[in-house]
Amino acid sequence: MKLFKEIARCLEMGEPIVLVTVTRSEGSSPRTMGARMLVYRDGSILGTIGGGTVEHRVIEQAMAALKTGESALYRVHLTRELGMCCGGAMEFLLEPLLQDPTLVIFGAGHVGRDLCRVATIAGFKVIVVDEREEYATRERFPDAAELIVDDPLAALDSLQFGPNLYLLIVTHLHRLDEDLLRALASRTYKYLGMIGSRAKVARFLDRLRARGIADEVLARVNMPVGFAIEAVTPAEIAISIAAELINVRRNPAAREGTVPALNWRPRAAHDESSPSATVATRAGAAESQPTEPPSNRGESDGGLSDRDCRR
Repeated sequence: MKLFKEIARCLEMGEPIVLVTVTRSEGSSPRTMGARMLVYRDGSILGTIGGGTVEHRVIEQAMAALKTGESALYRVHLTRELGMCCGGAMEFLLEPLLQDPTLVIFGAGHVGRDLCRVATIAGFKVIVVDEREEYATRERFPDAAELIVDDPLAALDSLQFGPNLYLLIVTHLHRLDEDLLRALASRTYKYLGMIGSRAKVARFLDRLRARGIADEVLARVNMPVGFAIEAVTPAEIAISIAAELINVRRNPAAREGTVPALNWRPRAAHDESSPSATVATRAGAAESQPTEPPSNRGESDGGLSDRDCRR
């Protein structure tokens, strides 16, 4: 009973843990099927599945599962693999117990607003960060779990970084986008994406490399963001980004930057008959439009063209 009360407490506090359950026990094993143990992210435990070398090895496996957020089975022969004298074999189910994934949207513009709606429906806890009081309002973001009206760079210290955190940069200023990307790239997260045109992404990559950020760190960043579905409006762009977030959440092959966010190529410079720009290019234009207060802009960015994206 104590163990389940602790699980409830951790889930309520947003503290990630791994529940370890003995699912198989053969021969002379220290614990029988059904024994449980909790493993915290600092490696400490509650309960035991047998102690000694096997418990130490299971804690290592649990820490690895906590990083990926994926459940796993761990099978081991106590004598042949661990050198224990018990002579039995055991199997463990490792279950990371996490809250719903958290999505932090840096930027309370039109795409950010529509993405908040879609991501909330998809099961994400959404936090919106923007220093513009007229944009980051409860009227514009009724579904947001939290609104942070502050300089996005200053707000980073209030976030809980970890394997259940998704980060999206869609601010109204290119300089702020770049500063956020530099500040976030080396942190611990499940997903980091930035909206923008191909030209913007290329410039940012060059400058970040010049500042000493390694290619393997930048390779984890999804930019441009969203699936190529020929999205035009802020709502369509938001849906394309939400689809990518869901893919990263549900598809193990899409994690840690192993699957490109988009498969697209720019149109030829003088080919006016080529297909329209991809969602990433249009998304870059959408967030690059002048930023009057919401009451003066209406509800759509509108009027996006490929010319807007060729920077």
